[in-house]
Amino acid sequence: MARFLSPLLFLALLASGCAVAPLSNHISARTNGEGKSLLSAGSTIGVANTGWVPSLKYSYGMSDKFDIGFQYEVVEYGVWGKYLLSGGGDGLSLSGLAGIGTSFDGFYSYLGPIVSYKVGIFEPYFVERLNYVSYPQKNVNVDQVGEIHVDPGTYWYLQHTLGFFLWPIDWLGIGLEASAFTTINSPFILKGRDRFLLSGNFSFRF
Repeated sequence: MARFLSPLLFLALLASGCAVAPLSNHISARTNGEGKSLLSAGSTIGVANTGWVPSLKYSYGMSDKFDIGFQYEVVEYGVWGKYLLSGGGDGLSLSGLAGIGTSFDGFYSYLGPIVSYKVGIFEPYFVERLNYVSYPQKNVNVDQVGEIHVDPGTYWYLQHTLGFFLWPIDWLGIGLEASAFTTINSPFILKGRDRFLLSGNFSFRF
């Protein structure tokens, strides 16, 4: 039991401290497997060259069906969980994803499905995320840290992400993804082509 509680406590401490929810996903529907970890490092850029956002993502397999993780993007810190609904090996997999986090004086949460299909070294995936953000702090322009601009407020938006991993060896993955956004009811400002983001990463299984 202690080996399960330690990662949970560690991740909860790191999540204390959002302008927008994480811009990158870098995740497939497959889980790590019990006791196994996945570490991803990457960077996201806007198509309109707004700037670039480095990211770091770590997850630990609590069981064969459930991963818990931590994600960092410049000024954002959050925890997330992924539960495998079907599949898990080669072929089609389906999982549910949920996360929460903070940055500045704000808060975000998100949830949605992940679908992926692994064939050989190629693993395409699709993530559909419903994001909720409460961002009350004024006089902070998030452009200053390389992100898209967001006005203070409470709002919802959808993020649609299509990407893939290449696994040339079992423990090393190289990924690329593209995301688009749909506003629902928000002061979320997306400048022209910044509705589209590109992100690359390297992932390591251990």
